[in-house]
Amino acid sequence: MIKYIVALIVIPIFSVHAREEFAITPISYPDISKKIDQVMLGKSLFNDPILFDNGKSCAGCHLFSYGGAFPSALGAPEQARKINVPTVFNTSLNFRWHWDGEYKSLEEHVDNTIKIESSSYDTAWELLLQRLEDNVNYKKRFKQTYGEISKKHVLNSIVEYEKALIAPSLFDDHLKGSRKLSADALRGFHKFQRYGCISCHQGKNIGGNIIVPIGVINNFFATKKPLTQIDYGHYNVTGKERHKFYFKVPSLRNVARTAPYFHDGSAESLEKAVTMMAFYQLGLALDTKDVADIVSFLESLSGDPLTELME
Repeated sequence: MIKYIVALIVIPIFSVHAREEFAITPISYPDISKKIDQVMLGKSLFNDPILFDNGKSCAGCHLFSYGGAFPSALGAPEQARKINVPTVFNTSLNFRWHWDGEYKSLEEHVDNTIKIESSSYDTAWELLLQRLEDNVNYKKRFKQTYGEISKKHVLNSIVEYEKALIAPSLFDDHLKGSRKLSADALRGFHKFQRYGCISCHQGKNIGGNIIVPIGVINNFFATKKPLTQIDYGHYNVTGKERHKFYFKVPSLRNVARTAPYFHDGSAESLEKAVTMMAFYQLGLALDTKDVADIVSFLESLSGDPLTELME
């Protein structure tokens, strides 16, 4: 019990950034009617290997059949960066992007992804814009939507599409009072709050709005040797010792569909992830009933974006 109380006190204090809105609030589908051309152009680019010069696409790592994530811990060889792929669903609700909190806007994230995933970092945009200019279909669509093809407009279209990928769930309906959770899921939600999970996973995205250390009570990396670069988290961004092992808290929306878990994909199941986080972050040893109830609650967080954005 003492460890549990300490965890609730320590986690917010250690946060690199925290919003004032800590309550879990429901989300709804966005109205994309006023930006439909930009959104659908972004959808085409997101799914098209033309975006990079290596045969990949954004959709190649963010698989909608796996909740907008990737079903392999490090994604090799599909990824240039050897780190677990987070979901792209509800991504606009995060306050930063990447596990280490490197990017402060979706535009910055998309910009750097295009450079990183291309064979030539320095000339990635020059080559991409030329490929789009040479494509009759894209040239026509960009002219109709923006007037011309430019880096700014490519970024805007992809970001508008990603902003539209909001995926409400059964739990949102529960919060709105239109549907009810099962008894197991409701018990899980109560335990999720009572045990302290909500101290890090809150807000609209049920996470994604603070950066905290992994292993607040027990050392997450005690048995992992040697450490790899990705294990240092926010330290890789700031270079400050006090930020070692700090990570952006991931959203729990669609978490039941996005195994494996954690930055290194070290938990292959949701049950194991819940058990590990209770131990490392809160100092708790949950029994199988507690874990099952919390998993039932987490399963109620699954949802899909608007159908026209998925097909």
